[in-house]
Amino acid sequence: MGRLKYFIGILIFFISILVFVISCNKNPDQTISLEVPGSANFIIQRILTYSDTVDHLSNAASKQESLIYSLRDYSFHVSRYVRNSEVSLYIEHGNMGEQGHSEKRYYLKDGEVVLLTEHLVLARNEQPFRINRSFYQNGDLLYSDQKIGKTENELKTKEFRMSILPEGNIRADLKKLNDAIYQYVEFDLVFDGITEYPKAKYLIFSKNKFNAYRASVKVEKEDDFIRAIFSNPEKYRGRKFKINWDLRRPAQAIYVSGRLP
Repeated sequence: MGRLKYFIGILIFFISILVFVISCNKNPDQTISLEVPGSANFIIQRILTYSDTVDHLSNAASKQESLIYSLRDYSFHVSRYVRNSEVSLYIEHGNMGEQGHSEKRYYLKDGEVVLLTEHLVLARNEQPFRINRSFYQNGDLLYSDQKIGKTENELKTKEFRMSILPEGNIRADLKKLNDAIYQYVEFDLVFDGITEYPKAKYLIFSKNKFNAYRASVKVEKEDDFIRAIFSNPEKYRGRKFKINWDLRRPAQAIYVSGRLP
């Protein structure tokens, strides 16, 4: 009789696991209503307090911004915040065209990401508004949660629920953001030509390779450097420029000055 109860218990356990896996695969947007593990709760609360402080002090931090890069249907630019000679925050502002837009915030402490938040608006989804959070300790994922809503107001009333989010490679993500700021590696673009409209002119930067990022810079005021380029763009095609720009909202890079290296 005891052995029978043992096997019944094992069977119930595996059935529970099977139901769990099936439910997760059936609807990837569902979250798991579980409490934060007690051992991690204190760490998570400290991280949230720290991120609030970073947000509050971001206006006083030194800010750097990348060009606006596009690849297929996705475009983005990066903001980097430095306080006391240390990077405290990266923000990736993303635009997916008709599919929606996103904002990812990477909070750093002592050079390591401690929190990644992702605010998403997925235009074609039944519940388009969502926030994902991933908490890290010593570079490793500690805990993740999520909340989803049909409207922004509904989202505000929801509580975060534990969720299994894609872990990814957080250090590789940081390197990409930094490369975008400093125009390294895949963001080391060269002059590709000019685009002219009746009321606007743009410098176009890219690479002569498949799936290369592109960036455009609007020219509102011409200087000697711009006049030389516009008079003979083929002469400068494929060359690296050193340019300064301002970002204008919602998302447009405006030429300030430039030169050849």
